[in-house]
Amino acid sequence: MSQIAKMAPEDIQALRDGSALSDSKLEALRHFTQALVRTQGKVSQSDMDAFVAHGWSSQHALEVVLGLAVKTMSNYTNSIAGTPLDKAVEKFTWKKSTVAMR
Repeated sequence: MSQIAKMAPEDIQALRDGSALSDSKLEALRHFTQALVRTQGKVSQSDMDAFVAHGWSSQHALEVVLGLAVKTMSNYTNSIAGTPLDKAVEKFTWKKSTVAMR
């Protein structure tokens, strides 16, 4: 959760809005993650190069893939099972804006 990672409230809102983050390294991570999702894992060499240029490694890229896989499995499982949201995180509930992912 972004609050646990102690992200600035402005960056949490930027993530929700699909806009740029204030930290260039985190912005590169956001962009790379979105590229992975958008291309179903077939990111371009320029996407990979930009990710690495901001201090990330190929190992980090694999960790992003792992994170996406775990989150997807969790979301699908909870959706099928009808799992209610934990009380501890209910206060962080938000509705996705209509702004398209960039």
